[in-house]
Amino acid sequence: MVLAGRIWGTVMATAYNTSVSDLDQHPIDPTTRAEIAQALALSQKTGSDTVTIEAPSTDGTYTLASNTNVFAATVSGSYTLDTSQSAGVPIIATGADPVVLTLTGGVAADVIVGSGGAYVTGGTGNDTIQGGVGSDVLFSGYAGGDHKISSGGGNDSLYGGTGADTLTGGMGPGAGSNVLVGGTGKNVLQGGDGNDSLYGGGQSLLLAGSGKQTLGGGYYQTAHDTLVGGTNNDLLITFRGNNTLSTGNGFGSDTLIGGAGNDTLTAVHGNNVLFGGSTPDADGKLGISVLQGGDGADTLYGGGRSDLRAGSGNQTLGAGYYANAQDTLTGGSGNDLLITFNGNNTLTTGSDGSSDTLIGGAGNDTLTAVHGNNVLVGGSGRTLVFGGDGNDTLFGGGQSDLRAGTGNQTLGGGYIDNAHDTLTGGAGNDLLITFKGNNSLSTGTGSGHDSLFGGAGNDTLTAVRGDNLLVAGSGKSVLYGGTGNDTLYGSGQSELHAGSGSQTLGGGYSAGAHDTLYGGSGNSLLVVGQGNNQLTGGSGHDSLFGGSGNDTLSAGANGSVLVAGTGNTLMQGSTGVDQFGVSSLTGNDTIVGGREDTLGIYNHDSSAARYTQNSNGSTTITFEGVANHSITVSGLGSVTYGDGTTHIFTGGNNS
Repeated sequence: MVLAGRIWGTVMATAYNTSVSDLDQHPIDPTTRAEIAQALALSQKTGSDTVTIEAPSTDGTYTLASNTNVFAATVSGSYTLDTSQSAGVPIIATGADPVVLTLTGGVAADVIVGSGGAYVTGGTGNDTIQGGVGSDVLFSGYAGGDHKISSGGGNDSLYGGTGADTLTGGMGPGAGSNVLVGGTGKNVLQGGDGNDSLYGGGQSLLLAGSGKQTLGGGYYQTAHDTLVGGTNNDLLITFRGNNTLSTGNGFGSDTLIGGAGNDTLTAVHGNNVLFGGSTPDADGKLGISVLQGGDGADTLYGGGRSDLRAGSGNQTLGAGYYANAQDTLTGGSGNDLLITFNGNNTLTTGSDGSSDTLIGGAGNDTLTAVHGNNVLVGGSGRTLVFGGDGNDTLFGGGQSDLRAGTGNQTLGGGYIDNAHDTLTGGAGNDLLITFKGNNSLSTGTGSGHDSLFGGAGNDTLTAVRGDNLLVAGSGKSVLYGGTGNDTLYGSGQSELHAGSGSQTLGGGYSAGAHDTLYGGSGNSLLVVGQGNNQLTGGSGHDSLFGGSGNDTLSAGANGSVLVAGTGNTLMQGSTGVDQFGVSSLTGNDTIVGGREDTLGIYNHDSSAARYTQNSNGSTTITFEGVANHSITVSGLGSVTYGDGTTHIFTGGNNS
């Protein structure tokens, strides 16, 4: 059928396969509509007929007989033309005048072209419905059939039905802003060149065109619509069901928003923004959205149970926007930023060696580096942070568990006053450092050479394997050596414990220091400088050296070497054979031996020594010409001087 719009008042028909005498002209008015219909029924034969209706703007219904092929009408008003049972191929069109037409296809494969504001409904056949220059409503109908519905030049509304319909937006420079609505069938909705809006019907394929378009799907609980962006900046959004959203191969900046179901969101090209669904379903559960970044600078946001996967671009993945969030974030081949806020989320760097940044939130997150040189920052929650095989940097958030990987890594904790981070080295040569709070630092079981630095709090530093450096902070730190040749340094109020290796323990680096040093099962060296410190040998053969303060040196069970400093030093032997030494005659030293022990005073000759027997059985040694210095000894076997002379003590330590 072909319709063109004017406002006249006659009916004209010409026949090709019937005589003209079969047709008459009939004026149009409300009393002659039946006569018009009768004349049309009489005139329509099996040939290629042409019928022209010229009508005033009054409502009415025109019914064509079953053998109509071509019908042309110029009308104004609201009319219904029914081509049902037509064996031909009707072609219907309207002109540019504003009219409202209702056009219904039949059982055949109709071609229906509406223009100037037509309302077109397909029939049971596989119809082709084309809008014109007006704002048409093109409807597939409920009769079935696989229809092809296309917009014309106006702002048309296209509705799919139960069949495999194809809805297409307008093309070309005159394309309008059309609305395409999928039906319950497997409809294909193709956006055009205008700013179209496409809505899925549950099992629809929505394809954006070249305009800035909006694609909506998932309007039913069982929906599984597919939404694909075009070449412009499109919005793709779903609500319920398990849907698939993709930016397509265009280079626009699209926005994809998942719904309450298990949606899959994929970026391909361009700089896009993807949002995982955050609305609970009918059972109160969040959908599991999968968000895949592309090769652009995409931004992906989790919805609570989302799986975010960065692509090849430098991308930003954000999640944990809800208290119960359980999002999963995975970096890609670019240098990505992964960040969470609430909930218990999992963040993992890419596996290709890029440099990612992972930031945990307020929940119990897990951050893991794989390859590359990455930065991992624990949040305020109980964050678990794993380094990878690169030179990673790990930062605790206050109650984080930082674990270095196989690379040479830096672990930092204690950035808040009440921090209690745990830092553990890996297989590489790692640096572990804290600042505030009470933190735990350990080299771990790796054989690397780690460096551990405590902070202002009461930290615990532990070496396990390898040759490590442990340095106490300004707080009350406790340091433990391991099986290697470790070096431990106190800071003034530290407690240092040597391990089983041959280790060096140093303390007393300030005037007010009062460090405590303990030897281990190996042969360790314990040395202090300033302050009043306490040194105790272990089960190995340790060497203890006092400093400038009033230090106390105690030998271990198997015999130690004890050397007084320049202050007033107390040196105590054990059940083993100990060796005492005095290097400087500046203090008043006290030595308590165990009969077999010896004392060496190697920088003074025996000729200047003077012995005084005390009432408690001890002996005080002074030197002629040296004021304010004495050595009080008990339980010694002998004393040897710098000139090689040895003085043997007899019973009661009497000289």
